[in-house]
Amino acid sequence: MALPAMSALYKALAPERFCVIARKGLGDLFKRYDFIHEVIEFSRREESSVHEKLAEENFDAVFLFTNSFRSAWNALKTGCGVRFGYSGSWRGWTLTHTVKKRRGLHMTDYYLAMLEGLGEISCAKSA
Repeated sequence: MALPAMSALYKALAPERFCVIARKGLGDLFKRYDFIHEVIEFSRREESSVHEKLAEENFDAVFLFTNSFRSAWNALKTGCGVRFGYSGSWRGWTLTHTVKKRRGLHMTDYYLAMLEGLGEISCAKSA
């Protein structure tokens, strides 16, 4: 249900590299879409170490389409300068940019509404 938001994010930012991090078994779903350049799959047991290794990848930004504290905590471990997602669940302090949750929306619209908070965020690396 996050794919329309991912597509909109890709169109808005036009990143050189668009990577999706997903639980094992979901990778093939994301690999079908041309705008997704890479899919990194992980099991629950590997979750923490995978996010720590992502710090070495030097990503510009992490956009969280999940609502868990665990995902925000793991995003913090990546060291990305931009960590964007919904606030709540005691995770706001782990994110650099938060959006207030909107209730009563279909999940597809919920994810799209999150992107309204993008504003003037720059994900470009400093030269």
